[in-house]
Amino acid sequence: MPNSAAAYAPFPDPGLRYRLDVIALDVAGLVASAGGWLYHRVATGWDVTVAVPKQQNLRPLQILGVRTVDLEAELSAPAGAPAGQCLAVVAEATVTDARIRQRVQLALRRSLTEVVVWGESWPLDRRLHTVRHVPTVAGRAFKRQALLAADTQIDTRAGGPELFRSDQKRSSAADSDLVPVH
Repeated sequence: MPNSAAAYAPFPDPGLRYRLDVIALDVAGLVASAGGWLYHRVATGWDVTVAVPKQQNLRPLQILGVRTVDLEAELSAPAGAPAGQCLAVVAEATVTDARIRQRVQLALRRSLTEVVVWGESWPLDRRLHTVRHVPTVAGRAFKRQALLAADTQIDTRAGGPELFRSDQKRSSAADSDLVPVH
């Protein structure tokens, strides 16, 4: 009889876990905009992978518990597995890189992938709804530490709601923790 903690892990098969794929252009901006949400997803058992350009300080993302990959390598790789249950992208990236814009458009058409966007310049025609995530006490604490590691000035928004836009797919297997803003 195995006596290891791994035998009792809540999600021993990675194929059975929900997956959040994130595309960001800079770590500090991502943490400031979505750090509490990312921490919450990791803490609730999601596999969270963040693709960012090389030469970024990855320590803030390590604090949040996410896995990181090189953005250029990720975009240059042949198409592999389809997007997970959620794809989150900084809006600016859809303007600056056609490959990212194409991934977002594919995910928008896919009925099982929720698309979440943060930032100001959303160029795609698809209408997304404003949603928010209110970080937990733990989420605020981890976000604050990640912001410190990013050498980012902590402001009053660090503990407040994080605002996004989302298509909030109703057919998604995962209930979203993002609440519509009316």
